[in-house]
Amino acid sequence: MKRLAWLLGAASLCLLAGQAAAEVSAAKAAALGKTLTPVGAEKAGNKDGTIPAWTGGLAAKGSIHKPEWPADQYPDFVAQKPLFSIDHNNYQQYQDKLAAGQIELLKRYPDYKLNVYKTERTASFPSWFYKLTDWNATHCKLEGTDTPDGCRGGVLYPIPTDGAQIIWNHKLKWRGNAVRRYNEQAIVQPDGSYQLTKLREDVQFFIPNSEHRDYTLTPGNRDYLYYLSQTLAPPRLAGTFILVHERTGVGNQGRVAWLYSPGLRRIRRAPN
Repeated sequence: MKRLAWLLGAASLCLLAGQAAAEVSAAKAAALGKTLTPVGAEKAGNKDGTIPAWTGGLAAKGSIHKPEWPADQYPDFVAQKPLFSIDHNNYQQYQDKLAAGQIELLKRYPDYKLNVYKTERTASFPSWFYKLTDWNATHCKLEGTDTPDGCRGGVLYPIPTDGAQIIWNHKLKWRGNAVRRYNEQAIVQPDGSYQLTKLREDVQFFIPNSEHRDYTLTPGNRDYLYYLSQTLAPPRLAGTFILVHERTGVGNQGRVAWLYSPGLRRIRRAPN
C-alpha cells in the first residue's frame, strides 16, 4: 500500500511538471508600474533607507538608449565620496552583509578594503519594452522548464512564480538588437607562461529586439538569438568558426550548432 501511494504521488508530480506554468492574473499584473516597477522589481525603498525608491531611473532625464543624449546629464558616480569603508579592523560589524570570500580577504590582508557608496537606482528601459513586459505578464506561459510560449520582447515573467521563469528572464534580458565583441582568453601555466586565444563574436538577438517588437515565441517559432564566433589567434586555430542558433526547448528542438575547422575544410554539425 505504501509503495502504491508513493508511485501515485510520483506520477502526480510528473504530470504537474509537464503542465504549463500559467500567466498571472490581470489583478496581479496591475501591480506593474504601481507597487512594482514596470519590470517587476519592488518600487519602494527598504525600511533602513539605504535603498531608495525607484523613481524612473535615468530615463527620467531622457533616454539612455539614444547616443545623442548629452554626456553631462549622466550622474557623476565616480566623483562621489564613499559613505564609509570596510577594512581589516572593522569588518566584524558588517559580517552579516559580506560574502564569505570578502570576509576572508579582509581577514588576511590589512591593506584590503571595500568602499561603500550611496545606493542609486538608475535602471530604466525603453517605453516599448515596458509595454511588452506588461503584455507578457498575462500572456506568456512556460511549458515545462524549457519552452516559453506566447512571449514577446519584454521581461518574459515580470511576476515569476518559479525558478525556471527567473532563469528565462535572465537569458532573454534586453541587451540591444545586436552586439559585437572581441574576446581574449589566456590559458596561464604555473610558470607564468600563457597562450592567448583571440575571438571575434557577433550576436543577433531576436527577442527582445526594438525593430521586431511583435516577434513572439511559439511552438513553431523558437529561435531567440544567433551567435557566430571567429578565432583570430593563435595562427594554428585562426579561421575556426562556430555558429549557434539558440532556441527554446531541449534535444532536437533546442540549440543547434555548427563548427568550421580550416584544418578539415568542412562544416560539421555539433552532436545533439
